[in-house]
Amino acid sequence: MCGRFALNTTEDELRAQFLVKNSFVFKAKYNISPGQIIPAFILNKLGQTELVFMQWGFVPSWKKETNSKGYSNARLETVLEKPTFKQAFLKNRCLIPATGYYEWQVIHQRKQPFFIYLKNQPLFAMAGIWAPASEASLLPTCAILTEEAEKESEMAKIHERMPVIVPPLGYTNWLNTQIKKEAVILDELLPKETALCYFPVSIQVNSPQFDHPDCLRALS
Repeated sequence: MCGRFALNTTEDELRAQFLVKNSFVFKAKYNISPGQIIPAFILNKLGQTELVFMQWGFVPSWKKETNSKGYSNARLETVLEKPTFKQAFLKNRCLIPATGYYEWQVIHQRKQPFFIYLKNQPLFAMAGIWAPASEASLLPTCAILTEEAEKESEMAKIHERMPVIVPPLGYTNWLNTQIKKEAVILDELLPKETALCYFPVSIQVNSPQFDHPDCLRALS
């Protein structure tokens, strides 16, 4: 799964990597948790990449409950089988930018957080799906797609699942819902896990309220 992530970058870096032109104000965050408002990239009606702020916690547009926490993740393997997610996958895909994400291991009866990042790509994109807001006063909602970590890999030692990471060359295909060859798109998204690195960080990260650069400080 992917239950927390960081996005400690700048507006200029977001614009440059995702080729967006619309105006927005962004503040770096180090410990993003479900329910928070996050930036995501979509294709607008003109076919241009646009940054839109969404609430992390996918709620299908047909669901009327406004107090629902929603789904933070959706499984890649079954996304086309689940009525909750199928239409969003076919019609509303997004890219969720991150500089890394967190997973936990139980070590000496304590939940130890690890920060996981891409060695050669400080800013990357996670595959996401989104739903329009059910009311004008609400924001769109989104979820991060996850996949199985390769068995017996370094990542699997920390957690059996990981977010689907979209390489820059795959951004256009992922966002373009006119492309109907879903299997081809998914095959192109699978990253090489050798590019993923990780290190242990402070247990202060366990608190969603702790949002500070120290979240990314490696333990000695």
